[in-house]
Amino acid sequence: MILHFRVGSAELVRNNSFLPKVGLGTWGMRDELCVIAVRNALEMGYRFVDTASFYGNEREVGKGISQSGVCRDEITISTKIWHTDFAPEAMKLSVETSLEKLQVDYIDLLLLHWPPRDLQLAPPLNTLASFVDAGLAKTIGVSNFPQPLLETAVEVTSVPLACNQVEMHIGLRDESLLKVMRDKGIALVAHCPLARGVYSEHPALRAVAAKHKCSWQQVALAWLVMQDNVHAIPGADIPAHQWENLLSTTLMLDEEDRVALEAVQDGRRVSTSPYPVPGMY
Repeated sequence: MILHFRVGSAELVRNNSFLPKVGLGTWGMRDELCVIAVRNALEMGYRFVDTASFYGNEREVGKGISQSGVCRDEITISTKIWHTDFAPEAMKLSVETSLEKLQVDYIDLLLLHWPPRDLQLAPPLNTLASFVDAGLAKTIGVSNFPQPLLETAVEVTSVPLACNQVEMHIGLRDESLLKVMRDKGIALVAHCPLARGVYSEHPALRAVAAKHKCSWQQVALAWLVMQDNVHAIPGADIPAHQWENLLSTTLMLDEEDRVALEAVQDGRRVSTSPYPVPGMY
């Protein structure tokens, strides 16, 4: 079996919106380097940019978007409300601040950044849904929700969830979570899709990369995005790396590759939670 995606390929998510298979993650990007990275990425064809209030770079992301010259309605912007701001008024202020910093009138994907500490999901999810009704967000979602919490979230929210942003990479694949998300029509957006390089020297990954005459990063991303309902937001501020990541959607991996890459999966996580999340660790 050969799986193939075009550059800029996308899948339909909630509200008749198309979500590109590969977007630009901006975690860790700061100051003018962030502005330049976002601008360059959009100029070369990216149409999905992820940020968060916690990242402290929404203003720079907004500048990069503005400087790119790409029409606003062609770009999917996702940002997140930090878990300490889940009270209704704090959520409203967070959204208004994000809109002001990003220089936009609405957010395409507005997410809860981690589950609430007290695991009372209905209040913040219902507040999140109210932003869709108010026209401040097109769609809503969550991040770092393990399967049990995601299933509960689906039951209590009045607006369907568009995505769940979770750690997923060539070494970590949660089959049960993926199944639930596919069944519910919720896109999985993979953060840390390159696992911060911890598998860069893995012989199986290197062998597949040598076979296709490409980088291990392209193989790792292709393995992710060739899967239905899975998207990735690798962070890269160097144009050559951004282009390489985008081209991962054109890499064809066959069944032999898929079997070989199974050897990489060891369930390792490279991200850490700000507090314990039941079912995730």
